[in-house]
Amino acid sequence: MSTGTNNNNDNSVSNDDNGTTIATTIAYKTVALPTKEFGIDIPVACWYPVPTTSTTNEIDSSSSSSSTSTSIKYNYRISLRRIGQLLAKWDFIPDFISRDFTLDPSISLSPSSKIRVVDGRNISIPPPAAAPPTITTATAADGTKLVFLAHGFLGSRLDLAYIAEDLARQGFVCIAPEYPESLEASYPRLDGLTRTVINDNLLRCIQQQQQQQRDDSDSNSNDASLFNMIPKPIISYSAIGHSLGCSTVLQIGDNSWNRILMGSGIKVPDGYTMLKESQLSSSSSSSSSSSSGTSNNDETKMQQQQIIIPDRAALVFDRQDAPNHISYLSANTNDAMLSFLSPLLPITNALGIPVLDFDKYMISRDSTRTGNILKPLISNFLLSAKP
Repeated sequence: MSTGTNNNNDNSVSNDDNGTTIATTIAYKTVALPTKEFGIDIPVACWYPVPTTSTTNEIDSSSSSSSTSTSIKYNYRISLRRIGQLLAKWDFIPDFISRDFTLDPSISLSPSSKIRVVDGRNISIPPPAAAPPTITTATAADGTKLVFLAHGFLGSRLDLAYIAEDLARQGFVCIAPEYPESLEASYPRLDGLTRTVINDNLLRCIQQQQQQQRDDSDSNSNDASLFNMIPKPIISYSAIGHSLGCSTVLQIGDNSWNRILMGSGIKVPDGYTMLKESQLSSSSSSSSSSSSGTSNNDETKMQQQQIIIPDRAALVFDRQDAPNHISYLSANTNDAMLSFLSPLLPITNALGIPVLDFDKYMISRDSTRTGNILKPLISNFLLSAKP
């Protein structure tokens, strides 16, 4: 992966403390991706910057104000049947033993946050010819940087929402399909329906839309119109994976893709630069000012300098309380799992059923801390990658 510098001169958006151009409103919606050969639809979560005019940062006036002016919540589901099937090979748990949650976007939980996540279903996206000026740093070459998010075994499309939100505010379009191993169990697991099949269908659908735009077609009758939140040509592809999602990331796309792997126990390949968290934190502390009075915060330390990440690098948490396997997930999804599944932990321990570090996370509760370290590193890496 190559790195570079992206510049943006759009005056219709605001800047953060580092001078990075950001959108103050991002949109979220779930798209139903058809898999016609299996007769089912795959939920795909999508985050993207809301279109702006050249002089304002408001939502397109043609949108329904009642649906877009209010911040949304995510719908999240935990299926105990799916967990039993995949961890213990149990098929006797009934489908109705599940729980539905509504989760706040992570970016909205901070009292100081000025970012809104709104319902994207009724937001009018300008066609390519009428697209607004460059929205953020990520679209500096008059194109879109697309990011795939791949959840892990018994994960969900919301597991990496905190990363998607952070990247979307900087102009990236992020998409996260639900794979067959998801604990949400939105669709049945079928023979032949694999992550590869889902990703191939998703890429094909997006590329059809891109071709449709190049052909100046005004037809919205095919599946490509599902991804109308990508009005500009895609100038780069990236993929971020956690746990089982790491192998998914390695199998999607070609050598031009940027890739980020997260999780515990990942073997670092030869030729990668080892970055230790202690070295990054120490460098940030020595080079940053503390006028805000919050320089001891992990996120503040990382964001107060533009950290240059080598093309091939591995971040190692070299401390005793390093993140466990599910520390990399959104805090709100982990909290939902704790509230529903923690009473079952004594049973799983007694039966010797693997819990994927769930027991460790009950003690550490460190998703927010881990995310605050990862977000600036990930965004700096992807922003510096040349299209």
